[in-house]
Amino acid sequence: MKYSGYALLLMSILVCSSCYKESTTMVTVKAQSITGELIEGAQVRLFAEPSENATSETEILADYTKVTNSSGIAYFNLMNIYEPGQSGVGIFKVRGQFQNLMGEEIIEVIQEKNNYLSLVLQ
Repeated sequence: MKYSGYALLLMSILVCSSCYKESTTMVTVKAQSITGELIEGAQVRLFAEPSENATSETEILADYTKVTNSSGIAYFNLMNIYEPGQSGVGIFKVRGQFQNLMGEEIIEVIQEKNNYLSLVLQ
């Protein structure tokens, strides 16, 4: 009987630990004009600049470009950057352009969250 209690505890631990499902690390960027109008078709670039100690451009972790949808939204999935169980944040630049309008912001991306940024193009 004593061993059956340990077996049940061990089995519970294994089942619970295997139930962990990693959440998606996303960045959602809403492009809008200075008057608040959503901008469809804006080009949005999310990128990390190399650190001062970087030895080459290959050390850049991310450089993605998307076009905003009819709601003025661009979605970036960063699951290829963050490994399961890794914790931390990343600091990225977000640059947007539509015709003669431009905007730039910095975003702190937190792993396994939908990180949101409103980008004003002017």
